[in-house]
Amino acid sequence: MNNFFVLFGIISTVLVSLWAVLKYLILGSYKIDNDTGKRLIETIESSAKFKWLLTNECVTEPRYPDVYEALVLLNGAVFFINRNERLLTAGWKGKEETTHVTFPRWYRKKVLDILRSKVLNLNTIPVMAPPHTARTGWVS
Repeated sequence: MNNFFVLFGIISTVLVSLWAVLKYLILGSYKIDNDTGKRLIETIESSAKFKWLLTNECVTEPRYPDVYEALVLLNGAVFFINRNERLLTAGWKGKEETTHVTFPRWYRKKVLDILRSKVLNLNTIPVMAPPHTARTGWVS
């Protein structure tokens, strides 16, 4: 029985070490704002060389998916995009959408170029609209 605990301890130590190396030394991550996340999803859908959708939501325009996960090759950068909704404890809306982009650290410059591109960062003025409509209009 002692051999079982020793083996379990060794295996769990190796797994935690691999997780820590991946998460903190090899992978980088950015949390991006809601509008940039929506435009990034549009760009991925229209011009990604490779995308492997893990989770998606079937929506009709002008809505965007609240849940979206994909492994993407876009403009020479490989990254994982994760868009989920987070429930809030109070407030008028009750939930918010968060978007995270995770990538290998050696693609940091390419990912930053994608996130800073003019396609994703248009100078627009948001227009007030009913809930659950996104970008029904804008003024340039």
